[in-house]
Amino acid sequence: MSAKFSCALVLLLGLFGCATPNWQMVKSDHVQYISEHFSVRLPSNWMRFGQESEGLLLSRDGVALQVITLSHAAHEEAFSPLEIISSSSLLPSELAELTIRLLKSQQGMRALQVIANQPAEIAGEYGFRLQLGFENQQGLNYQGVLYGLATEKRFFLLSFYATEIYYFQRDLPVFEKLVGSFELI
Repeated sequence: MSAKFSCALVLLLGLFGCATPNWQMVKSDHVQYISEHFSVRLPSNWMRFGQESEGLLLSRDGVALQVITLSHAAHEEAFSPLEIISSSSLLPSELAELTIRLLKSQQGMRALQVIANQPAEIAGEYGFRLQLGFENQQGLNYQGVLYGLATEKRFFLLSFYATEIYYFQRDLPVFEKLVGSFELI
């Protein structure tokens, strides 16, 4: 797994132990983040961290309370811990199952439960939407929503995790709006 995808996955898994990054405040709902592989409209009053080719990390109140990550990896790297290579020929349901297997193989998510696993359209492409529940290592309950899709060359994962109490319900609409603005480049 590439270092970029690994860091995003570590954050995705609720470990939130990376050094304090250089955060930037998003001051307007009209900020379009454009990378080499995707573009997305950023939510106002959220903090962002990300480099041009490394994906994107967002939080409003701190990554231990809520976090949005947009990550991508070449097919050879996306599921390398499982020793499986993804491809655009895999069905969205197969990609969802691989994502669940990958999450279960990592530490940081105890008692992982799949609440929903359904097809979804992301940027005009067929993908999947997962809703998960889990407990972090300190016993705090989280919920998460993940969207995934495969293009010819890459696997993309858009994820949102937040504490089950208060932050998940409050910030889920923000994430869904962000997913609706996601475009492939």
